[in-house]
Amino acid sequence: MKIVIVGAGSVGLHLARSLSWDGHAVTIIEQRQDLIDQAQSSMDVLAVRGNATSIRVLLDAGVQDSDLVLAVTNVDEVNIVSCMLARELGVPKRIARVRNQEYSRPGTPVSLAALGIDQVIHPELEAAHEVVRLIRYPDALDIVECADSRILLVGIRLTAESPIIGRALKDLTPTGEDLNFRLVGINRGGTTIIPTGSQTLAAHDIVYAICKAGNIDSVFALTGRVSPPARNIMLLGGGIIGRMVAEQLEV
Repeated sequence: MKIVIVGAGSVGLHLARSLSWDGHAVTIIEQRQDLIDQAQSSMDVLAVRGNATSIRVLLDAGVQDSDLVLAVTNVDEVNIVSCMLARELGVPKRIARVRNQEYSRPGTPVSLAALGIDQVIHPELEAAHEVVRLIRYPDALDIVECADSRILLVGIRLTAESPIIGRALKDLTPTGEDLNFRLVGINRGGTTIIPTGSQTLAAHDIVYAICKAGNIDSVFALTGRVSPPARNIMLLGGGIIGRMVAEQLEV
């Protein structure tokens, strides 16, 4: 796949390194010569110096022949305009880093999809979501939201005191018949197990369950991992992420 990355900051360089290692043909557009030199000296990529809001620069980078454009500069306007131009130049897939909350709020009158952006990367918003998840579910090792957050995939480490230790999964059905959950994976000592009904659970297993969002507290109770909810929270820092966390905790 031919990929053009707009911006050679920390995000752009990380993406370029990972994608080039995977065998993709990567071209970087960047205005700073030192970042271009850094990219070309440390990885197998092409680099074009210039502003990605310029059609000439985009054409010099071969955008018209690329499969994907990743616009990840620190300037939203550059990312949006470069994706708009890439769409007009025939690029089939455009992804942009957009930090302005006006574009991510529900009901915004301007759709980024209408501006030529197929997918939005909002690092600060994702970080805020992760912080809020850790506050609300401190016993979860990982939570993945699906179906507009209606379905959750949650990872929980079992302790030696867990009431389901030594029990087969098929024996948990009567206990959890009202949970609407499915245990879909077990990590035991670094080995992934796809469980069957006869699979038993052991202390220190990391179990992964899919459940409805409203049932997650019951799933924690079933595994014996119940922590009281945090009521008094202090946020140190009032930057973008801090404000987003505060807004989400208010809901």
